[in-house]
Amino acid sequence: MTAPIDRGQDDAHRHFSVACFNQAWELIDKARRSPAENEAMILLSTASAWHWGQRPDCTQRNRSIGCWQISRVLSLAHLADSAAYFAQLSLEASHGEGPFHQAFAHEALGRARLMAGDLAEARAELDQARNLLPRVDDAEDRQVLGNELSNLQALLDGGSQPTR
Repeated sequence: MTAPIDRGQDDAHRHFSVACFNQAWELIDKARRSPAENEAMILLSTASAWHWGQRPDCTQRNRSIGCWQISRVLSLAHLADSAAYFAQLSLEASHGEGPFHQAFAHEALGRARLMAGDLAEARAELDQARNLLPRVDDAEDRQVLGNELSNLQALLDGGSQPTR
């Protein structure tokens, strides 16, 4: 016998999954973050992913996005090994979710490899993501992804760590 659904708890998970995700993005978008803001950004992204995982409507796509965001914030905080771990989880969750989510997982792996100083692997992940770009049907999604891939290319070409 399954436990009865607790609507209050479901509502709380729904609220915090979204609220934490959006608050993490506010910090991702900041040009400069304090150490305390970096910590908050990491905690918010992990809290968001955890709350998503508790929701009855959670999909592999949601898991992929959550792990991608965690990887991004860990890359921004220069925690390469942890960023790579969550990027790999994003990639695993993205299988079957279409080229947009798969490409973003490769982008996250590329950033993590770059943070670790492995330029060859970072370029290989960027190439994997670029190969998926033409298969993204939605023009706006293709543009967003293309911008992120261009940003990663600039970093590989010697730019600085981006705010996003």
